[in-house]
Amino acid sequence: MRKIFFIALFCFFCLTTQSLAETVKVTSSKANLRSGPGTKYKVVERLKKGDSLDVLEKKGDWIRIRQKGGKEGWIHRLLINVPPAKTLRAKTNRGNFRKKPVSPETRNPKRTQTRIQGGFVPKKVRLTESLGMVRVTGEMTNHSGKDYFAAGFIISLYDAKDGHLGTGDILIDEFPKGKSKSFTTYIEVSYQRVHRYTIRFDFGI
Repeated sequence: MRKIFFIALFCFFCLTTQSLAETVKVTSSKANLRSGPGTKYKVVERLKKGDSLDVLEKKGDWIRIRQKGGKEGWIHRLLINVPPAKTLRAKTNRGNFRKKPVSPETRNPKRTQTRIQGGFVPKKVRLTESLGMVRVTGEMTNHSGKDYFAAGFIISLYDAKDGHLGTGDILIDEFPKGKSKSFTTYIEVSYQRVHRYTIRFDFGI
């Protein structure tokens, strides 16, 4: 009887633990699921924006997750909507946010246009290295003559040989005509390889 009681208690604990697992979603247009907590580990799966993942543990800025299909791996926290800090019980290392000194050519890659499709103008665009990824910041001005509830843009990064490195999403909410708004996005590519970038209008609602 005692044995049956402990088996039942163990099953209840497992079910409770599973039900308390945090579920997050991929926020980047493309994200890599890796075999370990770092970019040096091999990619085991390519994830898409909106994919649902169950959080298993956290190690620094990397989170171990399980896909709905059962595959497990590690993903950088900036590529998902991170659960509250009290759930993961971990603090961010402020030292990871320090930018590495780079040459002026790398800090300010060339872009192919100053005014993009739809009448939007990107300004003060800056690419820096942050947490092993490329952090893109800037300001977008709406010269389209239209008021948008939300507007989406895609930024693409290229190397010196014009090879495509990766893309990121820029989403700006409540974007009326004539308004300028700042933006920030992260792209999981090697910062040192970036030579130029382009930004294009994706959608507006």
